[in-house]
Amino acid sequence: ADFVSAQLPAARLIPCDGTYLAWLDVSAYAPDTAALCKRLLAEAHVYFEEGELFGTGGAGFLRINIACPLSMLREGMARLASFLLQEQNGR
Repeated sequence: ADFVSAQLPAARLIPCDGTYLAWLDVSAYAPDTAALCKRLLAEAHVYFEEGELFGTGGAGFLRINIACPLSMLREGMARLASFLLQEQNGR
């Protein structure tokens, strides 16, 4: 949550309650999360699931599996933030 607040201020993390899945609203950065996820995998080499896979309420969200080593989570989130900020700034 601290990372998202500091590095992706336009994103919104939904608080997790006893789960290993996090939902991150990135609609301010990329309204089409399906296309975003494809580009993140191809260009940033990090995988996220687009929220639309889980119903219309998931539009604009990424689902993040946080059941992994903290170092891996930090690396993935850093890649996401770098990619989104580069996109926002026109690369």
